[in-house]
Amino acid sequence: MSVNASEVHTLQIVIMQMGVGFLFYGMQAALSGAAVTFMADIRSGLVIAAVAGLFISSTIEVVANMAFYVAQYPTFRYPSIPGLELLLTRLNVVIVVASRFNYVVSDTVVAWRAWVLWPEHLAVKVVLSLCIFCSFAGAVANCVIELRAPVALPDTFRSFIYTIPVLFTNVVATSLVGVRVWYYRRDVKGWMEQMTRRTRAEKILLLLVEVGLIYCLLWVVYIVMKAIDNPGNSRYAFGVLGNTYHSLTGIYATFIILAVAMQRSTTETLRETKFSQALRFAEPVSAQDQTTELDASVGTSLTYIHDGQRGESSTAGQSLQEEEYLRSRDVSRTDRCNVHE
Repeated sequence: MSVNASEVHTLQIVIMQMGVGFLFYGMQAALSGAAVTFMADIRSGLVIAAVAGLFISSTIEVVANMAFYVAQYPTFRYPSIPGLELLLTRLNVVIVVASRFNYVVSDTVVAWRAWVLWPEHLAVKVVLSLCIFCSFAGAVANCVIELRAPVALPDTFRSFIYTIPVLFTNVVATSLVGVRVWYYRRDVKGWMEQMTRRTRAEKILLLLVEVGLIYCLLWVVYIVMKAIDNPGNSRYAFGVLGNTYHSLTGIYATFIILAVAMQRSTTETLRETKFSQALRFAEPVSAQDQTTELDASVGTSLTYIHDGQRGESSTAGQSLQEEEYLRSRDVSRTDRCNVHE
């Protein structure tokens, strides 16, 4: 049974798509494991749930995508397999829902990062809330259209329903983080002019801005390629690239969580190192104890002379009494001598 050139080319494209998809899935798995490890020490259950949800969703999408291609392979030779269309429809539902779930959760994580950096600005919170709502509404609308009436609207328009809100949310969140970096450099670094090296907080913020810009650029490429919709080799290239975006969103969100977790873990370590030992002050010494200690220290060093002999008193009290006694006796002798004269 021979295989023609068209079937070979199609198989090559499918294998390439699956290979690239598993590559990015492996990267997300590694980042997810690292993020959960760091967050376990910080004990943030909600963030761990977000990382786990992204990873589980990517796992479902990768497995369903592979099953979608494998199920179609026999149709190259046997196009009329009973039940195949229903199976492909169900797999497509799983793929669409899983990928859109990743988009919404990723946008929520990005907005959360910007939200934390602007805790007292109501306008920023309102804008971020609207961004999350638009991302969620776009994802839900796209799922409904894809599953109910995919042929009612052009493919380009269907993709714009969720890609435009995703791009807008990430541009807004990245811009807010960038503005916060500018404020930090203007205010904090202005007070510490002697510091030439970047602080850890500044490095984390700059890293978030740089990665956010790259992520936004990837979505611009996706939207442009969808808008062009050129048949031929470019469509195959788009198929390979588009098959990675569900994992890219998970990688990006997990990377943000990991960066924040590493920063918090380092901060907690520094706090424990610096403040684990409490300051201990010496207990105050009473006046009586001070007098006793002074007498004891002086008593061991005082000397006295009696009858031409030099001796050392055992205590301060004894030496002072003997000296007083000798002085009074000498005075009395002198007085008696004067009287007799």
